[in-house]
Order: sequence, then C-alpha cells, then structure tokens
Amino acid sequence: MESEWQNQNLDDLITKRNQGVNTTTEKVTYSESGTTVVRANNITAGVIDYDKVTFVDTETYSRIKDACKPKQGDILYTNIGSSFGNAAVVTTNEEFTIAWNVLRLQPRNHISSSFLAYLLNEPTNKARIKGLNSSSTMPFVSGKELGKVDFNIPPSPSRNALPTSLAHSMTRSS
Repeated sequence: MESEWQNQNLDDLITKRNQGVNTTTEKVTYSESGTTVVRANNITAGVIDYDKVTFVDTETYSRIKDACKPKQGDILYTNIGSSFGNAAVVTTNEEFTIAWNVLRLQPRNHISSSFLAYLLNEPTNKARIKGLNSSSTMPFVSGKELGKVDFNIPPSPSRNALPTSLAHSMTRSS
C-alpha cells in the first residue's frame, strides 16, 4: 500500500486532455440560443457559472460535440486569457460544450476530480503554472506544458477526500 507522498506530473494524473472548440478553424459562430458554450469567463476557482454563457446552434454542436463535450467528473481549466488558472469540476451530465480558452482534463481512477481541481486551484501551484506563461500579450500555457507540471500527491486515501470547507466551496450552486 502506498504510504509516501510523491511527485507526479499532471499527465500522470489524467487520461485525456483537450482544448475546446476553436471558433476560427472549426468555423463556429455563436448564436442566440441552442447548446450552451462554457468559456473561460464562466469558470472561477471551483465553480462553473452557467448564467452568462453563449450558444451554438444544433448543427454546429453535433459537429463539435465528440471533441468538446465535457462529461461529469471532468475538470475544466482556463489556460488562456484574463481568467487564466481556474479549475472546476463538471458536476452535471447536461449537454454543453467548451470554447477554445478552456482545457478539459479527465482524471485517472486513482485521483478524484475534486482533489485534482483543488491541486490546480491551490495558490502555490497556481502561481507556478502562471509562471510558465509563454505569451507576452495574453496569458497562455499549452496543455502539453501544463502536463509536465509536478504536483506533490499524498497517499491514496488522502487524495480522494477534501476538507469539508474546500468541498463546499467547490460545489456548483444551482
């Protein structure tokens, strides 16, 4: 049984990562109604705000959903722009997609989604990631670079539980 803390990079903690839909290359136009698109400004540390979203039409959603539809338990991380560095767990199975400035992370079975989101939002880790910024005009860290970031991971039982105060702050308000 694992009893020591260990350093693991993000790529060791996830099974998949992908950026949201690129509105330029995918020829996506937003619409007044349709399927919700979550953008970086909809994500704060621990919470996805579904109130001020934009939409794509049904045809566009059916074309992009395989690559850009998050599943319950995925983590959405803002790796581009002014909202850079925020992570939140998807707590719904509702149909929605993510924009180009949101990275979707799917945790491996040995780590809980809420704990991984906590690691990404933890102030020291957040500052280290922001230090990797590769752009002088708009904050940006590629998914590949983010995957190399090391985290100090506790033994198995600890990584699947969060203190009550943290778990409460990471719950989506309906």
